Amino acid sequence: MFVAIDQEGLMVNVAEKKWSRQRLMRLREERIFNCPTCKQEVDLKIGSIIAAHFAHKKYGECPTVKGSHESDYHMRGKHDLYHWFTSQKGVESVQLEPYLQETRQRPDLFIEYNRNKIAIEYQCSTIDTRILRKRSQLYHQEGISYLWILGAKTLTRVASQSYRLSPFQWNFILKKENSAPYLFSYCPKSRAMIVLYHLLPFSSQTVISEHKHYPLPSSSVHDVMNLQPYKKENLHKEWVRKVRSFRLKAPGFQSKQSSKFQQYLYQTVHLPLSYLPSYAFLPLANNYIFESPVYVWQGWILLFIHAISLYGSFRTHDVYHAISMRMNDGSITSRSLIKQVSFISAIDTYLMKLADLAVVVFEGKDRLKKINEIRWTNQMEELLKEDVKIIGSI
Repeated sequence: MFVAIDQEGLMVNVAEKKWSRQRLMRLREERIFNCPTCKQEVDLKIGSIIAAHFAHKKYGECPTVKGSHESDYHMRGKHDLYHWFTSQKGVESVQLEPYLQETRQRPDLFIEYNRNKIAIEYQCSTIDTRILRKRSQLYHQEGISYLWILGAKTLTRVASQSYRLSPFQWNFILKKENSAPYLFSYCPKSRAMIVLYHLLPFSSQTVISEHKHYPLPSSSVHDVMNLQPYKKENLHKEWVRKVRSFRLKAPGFQSKQSSKFQQYLYQTVHLPLSYLPSYAFLPLANNYIFESPVYVWQGWILLFIHAISLYGSFRTHDVYHAISMRMNDGSITSRSLIKQVSFISAIDTYLMKLADLAVVVFEGKDRLKKINEIRWTNQMEELLKEDVKIIGSI
């Protein structure tokens, strides 16, 4: 940590630029420091690689700090972000490691930006998800906005526009209305904010996403916070490549949900997963709500519609109920997030897109009619061409 209280009760922030190495060494000789929260004595560390900071004694433990021993990576990142926010127009104030009495927590930073108070947490390691959610909920209960920034070293990039996100990392996503989620991360080595935006999950952990680097020295808060429109054609090309790979690659390990769905698919239409219609791979903004692979939850809905006779009607509630039953028996899983969103919104988005694709038509707010049969085929070349056509039209 960078902030401590000396023996006279004065708050000392060693991240401020006024401290030279000589002044810091003199400061360490002349004063005794204590943690502002737990009041235990702390040591002033003056290194040559990492910025000067305070550390709890070896056997000290502070219950309000995310970790008594912060990594160099975390310390450097927090230090960079503090100075970046301090230099920004529109940021009225920046507090480093303040203790918030109302939540009994110490965020890494607490800023006022455009008259909004925001607690900023920079997380570089995995912690108990319950702790993460509790911290976020306490901010929310007190009317404090919060922003979790992920340590960029924890991101796993598997292709040019493909990443692997763990269930823990999904808790860091942000969402704006009518858009897919996005995620902030920071790398102190490159001194750049890395934003993944328009996240489209293909499976429980693999996502297609655009990304952008914002070097701190040349970027403003406005640049980072106001995301640029994504290039839909690029993401959809990557999505089509992902579907193609799924269709053509020999199946390896399958999850219980995929195996169960494939067994039912064989019994119903006598086809394997790789021959699912293109309608089971639609890249939609609300896909993130389901943790199950896109082809599993969309596939179950297609089978529901397949069982309805041509020009037959059904209600949206019927689909909700059918999927709810699949969730109850473990066939489908929704994603567990800090800001939980109902799975119904994902189903609604999907049904509206099926209406755009002339599979169904809405006869009212919550009533639909099947107007075209879903075509099941074992002709792979036809499916690959259809993927390009349908996904490219979304």
